[in-house]
Amino acid sequence: MKKKTAAILLSTILLAGCGTSVQQTISVPGGNAPAASADEQKLFADDAQQLVYAVEAAHPAFVIDELMPQDYAEASKEFLANAGKAANRDEFEIMINRYLSSLNDSHTAIIKGSLPDDSILNSLGKLSLDISFSFRADKIYLNDENGEITESEILSVGGVPTDKILSVVSEIFPTDTPFMEKDIRHKYLFDKEVLTLCGCDTTPAEIEVVCSDSTINAAFTESAAKDLPAESKTAEAKMIDDIFYIDVNSFYTKDEDFIQALDKAREYTQNGGSKVIIDVRDNIGGKYDLVSDLINCFDMNIPAGRTIIRHTNGEWQSVKNDLKAAVADKTFSDYPSSVNMAKANPNIDLAVLSNENTTGVALALCTGVKDGKIGTVLGKASHDSPKFYYDPVEYVLPGTQITVKISSAYRFRPDETNFQEMFVPNEIIFDEDPIQFVIDNHFNATEEEAEEEPYEELDEGITSAE
Repeated sequence: MKKKTAAILLSTILLAGCGTSVQQTISVPGGNAPAASADEQKLFADDAQQLVYAVEAAHPAFVIDELMPQDYAEASKEFLANAGKAANRDEFEIMINRYLSSLNDSHTAIIKGSLPDDSILNSLGKLSLDISFSFRADKIYLNDENGEITESEILSVGGVPTDKILSVVSEIFPTDTPFMEKDIRHKYLFDKEVLTLCGCDTTPAEIEVVCSDSTINAAFTESAAKDLPAESKTAEAKMIDDIFYIDVNSFYTKDEDFIQALDKAREYTQNGGSKVIIDVRDNIGGKYDLVSDLINCFDMNIPAGRTIIRHTNGEWQSVKNDLKAAVADKTFSDYPSSVNMAKANPNIDLAVLSNENTTGVALALCTGVKDGKIGTVLGKASHDSPKFYYDPVEYVLPGTQITVKISSAYRFRPDETNFQEMFVPNEIIFDEDPIQFVIDNHFNATEEEAEEEPYEELDEGITSAE
């Protein structure tokens, strides 16, 4: 199965945001929606209040002080004060995005499918200027024809200073970690809709780009696709010689493909199989229960980190009946770390493949395998954090019918003494074919070690067991 690119991860967080609230940075010049009437503006104001209630009733940040972002109070205050003044629906959607961004949680976001097709947010990520560039700190420089950074600093695009563009990107896209921020800046810095939101006139065929030593013109081209290929499956299993290989693209749905892959995993284990590769490169996360279902197929358990649960999906239905009262209810469940619950299978050599785009509960699988010492994780360091929000509940704004998903749980890394800001595999690999690398350098190397004579000759000519 073809693995996805970083763009797939970005598609899952496209409508979330993070960072500080910069009220005057974004404008929606006209937008795609018609001007709002006084009644519609009242509807926006009412929906804003209901959304704040829903977020504060469900999100773990409101019961654990260490999770509360310092910018949230100001962002919510601005949202409530200005939502009823939105000129049109597009501007209201941007306000929602900016408000949700203050939580620094890419799992709390507008659900794209609930928006009209012509929504300004649906247009993000489709077209961007054809410019090759790199960052040096917060400054942007042109690349040469070989992709190498030059000394030509990009100062403005379409008359808009680049520092303003950077502010908008930080405002409407998530930056859960500095590594993810770098990815998002590269992907959306010169996005057509982002530039429009900055006040740039994006109607000309070419846009003037002013650099420190020259002025160039650039045209918009189609951005890389951000949707999963139609042929992609949630999970797919196959044999590579005597190695059981399972490629898992997401843990969101226990569909037929996922069930079939789990059945094959159980059969392999029951028949005495001893070599397993779980490939979660570019995995976009999902439900932790499905991670447990997978690892249990190999007669193993991974440890769970400390978990904060505000409201489960089952409880959420009753909570929605009185959101305002639920905001005041600060009860929650706090489950301790369970590193001692890790269970390895001595008969199975487990290798897990990860990369910088492994996220959410897929990253929890990696940290569980490493912290629980039940296998070996190989690949690249993550751009996501091994502590994360998850298990979102959904809330439909009663007026606009915009659907927002809101995280209801938070999980820390099992070994809290370990680094929490990014996950580093047991072994970093940059091979062009990571699967073959694991076969050649992990499994074959293990076999060679096992075949070596367990005795060594001492100087006296006497042999002794190692």
